Amino acid sequence: MNSIFVRIYGGILVALLIIGALTYAGVELVNDYRSQLYRERMARGTFYLMAEGYRERAGDEERQAWSRSLSRMFGAPVTLRDAGELGLSYRDGLHLQEGRVVLRGNPDSERVEVLFAVPDDPLYIRAVMSRLSEQQARATAMLVLDYLRARPANRQDQALADLNQHFGYPLTLLPRTELDLDVQYAKIADACGLKGVQVTTMQELTDTLAAAVKDQMENKVTTFIEVILNQELGEPFRRDAMKAPVEVAGINPDDMVPQKGA
Repeated sequence: MNSIFVRIYGGILVALLIIGALTYAGVELVNDYRSQLYRERMARGTFYLMAEGYRERAGDEERQAWSRSLSRMFGAPVTLRDAGELGLSYRDGLHLQEGRVVLRGNPDSERVEVLFAVPDDPLYIRAVMSRLSEQQARATAMLVLDYLRARPANRQDQALADLNQHFGYPLTLLPRTELDLDVQYAKIADACGLKGVQVTTMQELTDTLAAAVKDQMENKVTTFIEVILNQELGEPFRRDAMKAPVEVAGINPDDMVPQKGA
């Protein structure tokens, strides 16, 4: 009798373990898929503007110049390729035809291959991008401003509304007087998926750097450190280096003696 109950409870326990493992695997798959969609939405607006630039340039020389300009702006190689050069899978080709961004490579690695189709063209944009950096964010902002400047002033609001359909985050135009320039960049880094930390002393900087290196090496967590320090000088600089000079001896013109030649 006892062996029957042991078998029953053992079978229930095994079933629960299997259900738990399947549930965990399902949650991980869903999270990976949602993370992939999020990355695609974040990149789509930028690559849409890149593709618009290629579409407006018909000649090979103009397109090559645009590729060089984009590569300098983003600090990453940007080129035009055909489908044969890229070795597209059926899924990648379908997503590109739908106007989606295709990310290839491990998302947790330092560099990811990004693909996007040029509208009404058999070519595709290929870029090898690193993680989000200030340079890439600034380049995206420059593309947005150039796109709006190319439109008449009375159509810029509509052009901005059209752009918002391609970006995964809202775009707005504000007068400079309405901007809050007292920005905490550490919080912006947190919003972008990094670990943002603000330090205000040399000791905090030392401790935070050590913790950031440990997080990167052991947990693959990238830390953005916002440093706000005064003009504190470390060794071997003199402590009075930032002070006004003090006169310790005067110079009397009468003491100047012409030098005789050898």
